[in-house]
Amino acid sequence: MTVIKLKIADVAIELRSQFRMKPLDKTYDWPYKNFIHRTKKNPEIILHIKVMANPPLFYRSERIFATIHPLSGDTNWSLFKKGEGYILVQYVSKKTQWAILNKGFSKGTVYIPPDKKNTSWKLEDMIHNFLQIILINYLSRREGIVVHSAGLKDVDKRGLLFAGPTRSGKSTTARLWHDHSRAKILNDDRIVIRKAQDKFYIFSTPWHGDFFKYFKSSPDKAELKNIFFIYHSPENKIKYLRPKEAYRYLYPNIFPAFWNKESLARQMNLCWDLVSFIASCRLGFKKDKSVISIVRSSRYKRFSHR
Repeated sequence: MTVIKLKIADVAIELRSQFRMKPLDKTYDWPYKNFIHRTKKNPEIILHIKVMANPPLFYRSERIFATIHPLSGDTNWSLFKKGEGYILVQYVSKKTQWAILNKGFSKGTVYIPPDKKNTSWKLEDMIHNFLQIILINYLSRREGIVVHSAGLKDVDKRGLLFAGPTRSGKSTTARLWHDHSRAKILNDDRIVIRKAQDKFYIFSTPWHGDFFKYFKSSPDKAELKNIFFIYHSPENKIKYLRPKEAYRYLYPNIFPAFWNKESLARQMNLCWDLVSFIASCRLGFKKDKSVISIVRSSRYKRFSHR
């Protein structure tokens, strides 16, 4: 049996299969190999992988959510309710992958179609995007969220988060800090935030954006100290935000579990706790290294609730 252990955002994940996993491809899989972990921690998510041309038919299931590609209009993935559990269907590279998952998204069976009659599977089949979707759901029940953001661990160990929509400058920010500072880049597009003992931590993830040279270093985490909602600007400028303002910028940049009211409520409460505790700013920045000193020299304010 093939057993692959992963660790993402301190979540121990175990992939089990009677089918062989293909050797890692240096072109596609190298960002993922750092998350393969020989952890002694008991797995929190266990997924059994089967390679099958015709997976079981799933009757009496109700689709509760689907994501649509903004350019092609094609469905990326769909989530179905089946009894107490879920069925996740992913459409990628002209093939359909299925997963039957329990209520807590901690156990499941994944069905991957064979590739040219080859009954082996690739780590990429699981990590992109199956594990991201599963982790979003798993963390939504456990004081965690995935945020559309770049994140880094500065030389003073302080965690900094740079959140924003597509083209707001997340990959540019990661590139500037990577090239002109000794900070450790955690990710340039997807960051996990988890709350533990009244502190917030940011974690590396395998899901990168346009810039990914930082994947040469191992995954890491940092205690979050400041959040910046970024945008391109002809000059560097910072505007401090009160919690209500910061919440309006943060929520559109998380990956919410719309399909589960309880999970969504937990995520919304976590977002409010986050902006109430962590100093937040709007950051307009020029595309040069001067923004690094601006960020480091800023005096952060914490606003009370109003």
